[in-house]
Amino acid sequence: PRRANPRVRVTKGSVGIGGEQTGIYPQDSSGGWNIIGKSPIDFFDVSKVSPCFAKPGDRIQFVPVGLETYSNIEVEVNYVVYELKSSSV
Repeated sequence: PRRANPRVRVTKGSVGIGGEQTGIYPQDSSGGWNIIGKSPIDFFDVSKVSPCFAKPGDRIQFVPVGLETYSNIEVEVNYVVYELKSSSV
């Protein structure tokens, strides 16, 4: 279940679970979901033709990475050179 008392600030990229749903916070905001991790990837970018890389019904697999790998991905995202891996199921 969602938290009884939502957090005032949840950082961008936080991955949360609320009920049977998983969500990624696209920007710093308040929120009441239980945070289970964080992603360095920008999941939403209004400057792109398609602001969100995923569509309703898509499945996203989260892969745990160490701090060094996380930091490397974060740098690549900031320099706009990181590419998400995708596949059709």
